[in-house]
Amino acid sequence: MNLGKWISSIVPPSKQKMAARWLQPNENLWRLPVLECTQHAGMVSFTGSSEVAKKYCELRCASGQELLRLDF
Repeated sequence: MNLGKWISSIVPPSKQKMAARWLQPNENLWRLPVLECTQHAGMVSFTGSSEVAKKYCELRCASGQELLRLDF
């Protein structure tokens, strides 16, 4: 069965979200292939691990500046 048809049979069209799709370089400001997933960006995630939660908070505040000192 086609997954799209299956989902539409159990989720009303007004509640359906668009699938993520790749934007071509000419469709975005960065001029790179970009995965457009804004429909899913509002999802909430949970964990029972305090270490995972701490790392998440640490990475949420990352500006990218910390990568400048890394030697790739």
